[in-house]
Amino acid sequence: MRQSPTKKFFLILACFLYSCTNQNIEKTAIPLQSPSNEKAEEVIYSPDGLWVAKRFIGQSSINLDRIEIQYVNGSVVWNIPFEGVILDREGDVWIEIPSQGEMWEREPNPTVYILEWSRDSRYLYFYIRYFADGYQPLLDKFDLQRIDVKSGIIEKVLPGTGDMDFSFSPNQDYLIYTRGQDIPRRIVIRKTSNGAEQSVSIEEWNKGIEIGGFDWSPYNESEVRFLTFSEDWEQIQVYFLDIKNLSTKLIIEFWREELWYDKWLPNNIFRFISLPDNEITEVDIAMPTPNIIGTVTPVP
Repeated sequence: MRQSPTKKFFLILACFLYSCTNQNIEKTAIPLQSPSNEKAEEVIYSPDGLWVAKRFIGQSSINLDRIEIQYVNGSVVWNIPFEGVILDREGDVWIEIPSQGEMWEREPNPTVYILEWSRDSRYLYFYIRYFADGYQPLLDKFDLQRIDVKSGIIEKVLPGTGDMDFSFSPNQDYLIYTRGQDIPRRIVIRKTSNGAEQSVSIEEWNKGIEIGGFDWSPYNESEVRFLTFSEDWEQIQVYFLDIKNLSTKLIIEFWREELWYDKWLPNNIFRFISLPDNEITEVDIAMPTPNIIGTVTPVP
């Protein structure tokens, strides 16, 4: 089948923006001298206190979304405009992002988000995300990238195209991710110090399963809680992952409106709140049997 000239143009543009080669370097941010007078949607300072990243969004019908990186004294160093294309799982153009100031012509309207600074304050990580009507999918992120604030060079961090979910561990020792294009589904754990990767997959994660919602243990850098959705999105499975031995354990499974996750407690206990009666359910990872221990006391 022949491609239309318009689609062929955007595929070429996609190769330019998202690297059709094995090289990691994609583009360079735009240097600016004057800070914006607009109110930022999000403001995040670098760990060393020398830089600040600000995220701006425009009207829902106009594309003015961007990230500015400034010195703390207010002078702008880099501007990262949100424009170009987003590719689907097959590598084809899924959404055409209009140039800055132009009208959006179709739904959904994704935008750019700040993930976090690197611990040495050299890189700012950012990505694209969209929000769906109804239930939000677990795989709702695209194109994790980072900018070197010294050079302005922007690199693509993860391989592949299409919907993903990803998360750094609290100390950034690990980057964990999953991709919608992987059949069967798998979770990849990257050691950030050397880029080495390992993956884990089990038979239950067939092509109809979504994986994501990563939540790191506040007590152990190598332990993660994550979710899977069944094909009908009505059932949620909560898993525990130990990165050191690549072992997974199904902790609890429930109907979507039945429970919501509350917190990770010491001694590897997960706490859930039942709906609508607000009962507290705790599950010990070592012996994952739900235990109802009481009812939430309303705060006046």
